[in-house]
Amino acid sequence: MLLSMIELEESLLAHRIKHHGNKGESAFDAVHEAIDEAFLVAKLKYACASINESRIRNREFPQKIVQDARQLLTMFGPCTSTVGQAYAGVFDLLSLPNSQLARFQAGFEFVARHRTRLETPEQLDLLNFIQNLCLRRIDLGDRTFELIAAKLYRYLLELDQFGNSGPIHPRTFKNIISLHARVQQFDFCESFIDKYGSCLPDSDRSFVVRYGMALLKFYRKEFKASAQEFRVLIDEAPKDLYWGFECRNLLMKSLFMHYHDLNMAEHDELQRLLESFRMYVNRNSSLSPSRKKSYYNFIHYFRIILRFKEGEKYSPEAIQKTIGQVEKEEFITHKNWILDVLLEFQKSR
Repeated sequence: MLLSMIELEESLLAHRIKHHGNKGESAFDAVHEAIDEAFLVAKLKYACASINESRIRNREFPQKIVQDARQLLTMFGPCTSTVGQAYAGVFDLLSLPNSQLARFQAGFEFVARHRTRLETPEQLDLLNFIQNLCLRRIDLGDRTFELIAAKLYRYLLELDQFGNSGPIHPRTFKNIISLHARVQQFDFCESFIDKYGSCLPDSDRSFVVRYGMALLKFYRKEFKASAQEFRVLIDEAPKDLYWGFECRNLLMKSLFMHYHDLNMAEHDELQRLLESFRMYVNRNSSLSPSRKKSYYNFIHYFRIILRFKEGEKYSPEAIQKTIGQVEKEEFITHKNWILDVLLEFQKSR
């Protein structure tokens, strides 16, 4: 894989030889400059892939790889090829802390504008790098990235990259529904499920389609119906732990959101579910420490908002303090939902 990443791209070399040859430079010099750029582009590709992997896996940021890439950029100067400029821009986006929304938008627009000059695998890699970082920022509580993440997915749909290039990954399917449902684009969600449900892997199709419909019910505030769906889905969840955790999270959220309409059995169910979820997290040794912390923090703050919901007296200062604590948490699943609930409590005071 590494060897394939550092191969000299023939199209890049040919372009550089022709470009410099028109200026009267020797083909020999042009080839040397093309080799420099091809090496730099390969290094940027490797750096982007490494950073992306570290974000997804919550692993240590690859500082050495980033430093090497920056040294090469200083040594060789700015990239002149379209593919080089695209990877340099995305590299900056990935490696700089707290990149602003405008930088994400610019990176996406550059790739889209030059789509005919980028090979399809490169275009998809670049867009996926941007998308994964968008999703990471959303997980950290920055909702301003939801619209651009949804826009990126729609662009990929326009490219007809889902289904034709192989089965849709179930989590991608779920993310597309979740992002568009959060911005009230329910008709899009329904048409997406109808059109692309058949593109899911055979082994997961029925479960993930039903999960998508349950998710749609939740965002439409049909909480009683979504709770019933997630009860069934917990028993049907694939061996992949991700779906077991998500179904339990969403069942708890569904019960919480129509808390005052729950009967006694459902109140007891919510309490048992909270404790069993804690045990479910605790006994799964395959979870990374950061992932476990995300779930433990969710349980911790869910208990707090549940006490508020049950009528425990709380001051505006206590609510604000809890909001501040949640905002500072780097590892907490469903962070935005917790914040939304706390803000509703704050408004009701």
